[in-house]
Amino acid sequence: MTTTASLRTYLKEVIGFSQKNVLGTERANTVIAEGLTDFDSFKSFDKYDIKSLCYTIRRPGGTIPNPIYVAPVDGVVAAMPESIHNPGVSIPAIYESRLVLAAYGSKIYAMMGRDITPQSMSLRRLDSFKQHKEPVDNHGDPEGFPAISKNFGIIKVLEQFPTYLEEKIGVTKIALSYVIRATVQSPVVMPALKHSSVWSSDSNSLMEELVTFATHEGPAYQQSDNATVFCILQEMLSETSHSSSIKPFRRSRNRRGACLALKLHNMGTSKWDKIVESFEDCVLRRKWDGSDSRNPLKKNIIRHREVHNDFECASGHPIYYP
Repeated sequence: MTTTASLRTYLKEVIGFSQKNVLGTERANTVIAEGLTDFDSFKSFDKYDIKSLCYTIRRPGGTIPNPIYVAPVDGVVAAMPESIHNPGVSIPAIYESRLVLAAYGSKIYAMMGRDITPQSMSLRRLDSFKQHKEPVDNHGDPEGFPAISKNFGIIKVLEQFPTYLEEKIGVTKIALSYVIRATVQSPVVMPALKHSSVWSSDSNSLMEELVTFATHEGPAYQQSDNATVFCILQEMLSETSHSSSIKPFRRSRNRRGACLALKLHNMGTSKWDKIVESFEDCVLRRKWDGSDSRNPLKKNIIRHREVHNDFECASGHPIYYP
């Protein structure tokens, strides 16, 4: 009862049904009667469910007792019919739009294990969900990931692969980089939301929050997003010796494990030793004297700049300290 009462207050105060008149209470009670009984039940409704709910409330069909019906007295036939067509209850478009956003936001919170409360679903936060939803719905996937080549080796592939996945949206409407994040489990207690925001101070956007905390469970992850990442890896490595690193994971369908194994096999200490050795050879031993027309000064400068950037990357590994 308490949760239903809290939802009734939310519908009248936040969604806008109005608590100052009988119509506001009637709207709230009718919505609750249609199955939206508490805040958790928002998760069971999508955009089309909400639209169907509002349509049914506006045009319920059937009849209701005539409020001005007068029973016949002394055999005199009543002037008014005993029942009339059910006129329904008006739900303005703005209220329907807010209910759609509340259902949308509830699903996002549920994917991260965040509590759905009147405070986390305030009107300002509903607007934030709208600002997140529009660019995500209109997002275009990036072009295919480049194939491994002599100039684009496995190290660069593994460095740039997470960035590529940040730009590719999965079926859950989350950037696919969440599949290969370092930590699988979400925290037992989610960090508090920033004031009037739908993400915490630990993140810079709702998408970043989703990448950090979205669940790695359920069919959307297992059968779609996880599978998509594996397909990208498989296509990228299909004609290279590196495909053997992910072969053991095809049967288990552990795509995240395949990506981690690929990193382990190709970004271990021995690999970085060889890479750093090649960097040092370029910087310390190769000399430019202008005698080779195929190696102009500009090209030599660009190569040194690339090596400098590679040194900075290597500094993140314990085998090298510049």
